Amino acid sequence: MQRPWPSSSNNFSAIARRLLLNRQPPERKKTPPVRLAVVGTQFRVENPIVCLPGNVPDSKPTTDEYGNGLPQLFHDIKPTVDEYGGILPVQIDDDIKPTVDGYGGILPVQIHDVEPFVNYSDGFNPNSSNIDEFTTQPSHHFKRPFSRPTPLCRRIRHLDKERFIALHAGDPTPVLGGRSKVLIRRVRQFFEEVKKVLGDTCEGTIFNSTVELTAWACGVPPDTVTRVGVREEFIHELFPRKKKKVDYSFAKEKEVTLKRYKDEWGDIIRDYVKNKMSRDTDMTSYRLHAELCREYKDFPFGRDTLYTLVSALGVKFGRVDGKRVMTI
Repeated sequence: MQRPWPSSSNNFSAIARRLLLNRQPPERKKTPPVRLAVVGTQFRVENPIVCLPGNVPDSKPTTDEYGNGLPQLFHDIKPTVDEYGGILPVQIDDDIKPTVDGYGGILPVQIHDVEPFVNYSDGFNPNSSNIDEFTTQPSHHFKRPFSRPTPLCRRIRHLDKERFIALHAGDPTPVLGGRSKVLIRRVRQFFEEVKKVLGDTCEGTIFNSTVELTAWACGVPPDTVTRVGVREEFIHELFPRKKKKVDYSFAKEKEVTLKRYKDEWGDIIRDYVKNKMSRDTDMTSYRLHAELCREYKDFPFGRDTLYTLVSALGVKFGRVDGKRVMTI
């Protein structure tokens, strides 16, 4: 029995499969990746290559519609025109490799990190911008000159006594309280300890004379520092406590005020209140104080002291409409 020949459809499928596998993808024109320089965008380009039209061999300068020359870049890339007819600068990033698909074709280039459209209606013209704005500026332009300061020890050693003479131009014998004397002794004790630590290295410097150094620090003459003295051994001397102010009662205060001013002003104030002061509803101690100050230019009392003295002289006060008025 004769076998049937193989079907022609199977042969056609095998041939078609072989042709599809051996098919070469169509060649596409490789386009180098470009980046548009948008205002406010920072590219990762360390050394961009920019060349002016005069430095490119066999190239004609690109001009705009008014005939003005425009900057031209490498790689024979056509300039990009914005909506106003201006040419946008283009920078080439050499370290970016084109993306290839599964058939060996180059995929379209995608631009990242580009800000939205910038409106140039505020007066900015891309044609008038300087090309140096799109290049990396050297960092040495922003470094400030560094000056090494003089060592502190050298400055201290060159201090002389003449610079501190003006500090002793005041009273040669100032009146000092207990706290001031303790403070001067503390400062001198500090400089004495510094002199012990420095030892022989303080020879020829201001730290060798602790009396004058203390006088300069405290603003008093050296004779005052010597008169106040210093303890032989290091003792942290405490400041004396302030004396507590004694709060007198009103009766005690009237007694003290009357004893102090009765002989000089007692009769004058009593006579003025009884004979010269007008009798009305405004006979207050404030009004009496104002009239006495006009009558006597050297009247030494304040309002509170006058009220205490008038009360001690026997003048009575009462309340009238909330005011403390004298009742005579």
